[in-house]
Amino acid sequence: SPNVSQFGCSSGALLSGDLPFIDLIHPDDLGRVAAEVSRFTAQGMATFEQKYRLVRPSDGDIRWVDVRTVVERDLVGKVVSYLVYLIDVTEREKAWEASRDTEARITRVLATSSEGYWELDANWRTVAVNPSLLKMLDVAEAEIVGKTPADFVAPGWEERLASVGRERLMSANRSFEMGYRSARGRIFLARVNATSLFDPRGRFLGSFGLLTDITSEKLAEEALKNEEGRLRLIV
Repeated sequence: SPNVSQFGCSSGALLSGDLPFIDLIHPDDLGRVAAEVSRFTAQGMATFEQKYRLVRPSDGDIRWVDVRTVVERDLVGKVVSYLVYLIDVTEREKAWEASRDTEARITRVLATSSEGYWELDANWRTVAVNPSLLKMLDVAEAEIVGKTPADFVAPGWEERLASVGRERLMSANRSFEMGYRSARGRIFLARVNATSLFDPRGRFLGSFGLLTDITSEKLAEEALKNEEGRLRLIV
């Protein structure tokens, strides 16, 4: 149809054979596309779908297309022609690629961050962590996935943890301190910056938090207070 002009060619050139459709397919996709067409045809499929890139002959621009193909056969089943419907999905692919790049960058940041990353589902079960959190809790990833913060809360902090659990259903962003016990029994205090996730209807989906070990900081503060008290007694 005339709207093939969006792909940098004319319908006349395609219909006359002056520009074979195969010449529009990106060289890196051509082998796969040809193999798929051969396989679908051999399987006797009447229709099939593909996704690949086209190179516009007018300017060399690359366009992603969703392709719906209808196979026309004669009475004995021999292929007569292929009717191809193209939908330009370039902008969607660019958005997905940008999203994947962003996700990859975030993954790299979390993998190298000194802060622990802890992601929980709606039932408060662990679904993702980073190396720093594993180090804090002295566990391997397989040992924490599926468990809840309650499995690592320090003695005496259970009531505070329950309160935090209630708060995450009502507030999107929270900051609090929490005591944890590692798998080896080490007690440490962490500052947690947590974010709750909700769907458009307000349904709670889960949460994630960044944990900073502040044990040394708290011990230093306590030592300073004790020293100040000792000096006041001397004076």
